[in-house]
Amino acid sequence: MFHQTHARGEVYELRTYHVAENKMEPLLTRFRDHSLALLSTHGMTHMGYWLPVDESERSRRLVYIVAHQSVAAGRASWGAFSKDPAWQRARDESERTGKLVTAFDSVYLEPVSVDNVLLNTLRESAARSRLYELRVFQSEKGRQAEWVGALQLKGMPLWQKHGMQVVALWRSVPTPKNSSESVAVLFVHVDAESAEAKGRALAADPAWTELLNSLPKPAVEPASGADRPQLLSPVDFSPLK
Repeated sequence: MFHQTHARGEVYELRTYHVAENKMEPLLTRFRDHSLALLSTHGMTHMGYWLPVDESERSRRLVYIVAHQSVAAGRASWGAFSKDPAWQRARDESERTGKLVTAFDSVYLEPVSVDNVLLNTLRESAARSRLYELRVFQSEKGRQAEWVGALQLKGMPLWQKHGMQVVALWRSVPTPKNSSESVAVLFVHVDAESAEAKGRALAADPAWTELLNSLPKPAVEPASGADRPQLLSPVDFSPLK
């Protein structure tokens, strides 16, 4: 059962940092020592910070989600953050031998369903580390609502059938920098073996295949691997463990 108690107008932002070679530890250190506090100062709420479980990606990508009161508030917060002298000093000091992040992706997400009771449990039981799974489904332009409705009506019962615990379901909010339309789902798992077993069972379910085949895909397919499930492990400073 979902408990939708997010603040009126609140949006989330999914950010993926593509990290320069051998720069993941300096980046994590910068977050611990400087960025986390500064982002909070500028009105952002931390949800979770993760690294891919896949060893080939683990040193190359940092995935995190923060919350804002609105898209406009998010833009204003990032603008103020980028101009903050404390951030500029931390950035310059940490990048004396080269940039830590080579590129980043940002998607604003509007909540469709958020299990706040589960979220609180995941925050409060921080001693226990879990794995998270992020799935992003790309929609044909103008038909995102069909994905949202189908995943709510048919997808959630199938995920429940296969023991996949949903933390949140979001729809993307188009912006001038990212006009794509998608639906994102965050799951939580006990461990990688359990996550992979449930994923295999879902993929083998004819009802899931039928559902995916019935939904409108974008005219241009996403880059290879862009729409694959991402299995993620929380970093030490992530509110969600």
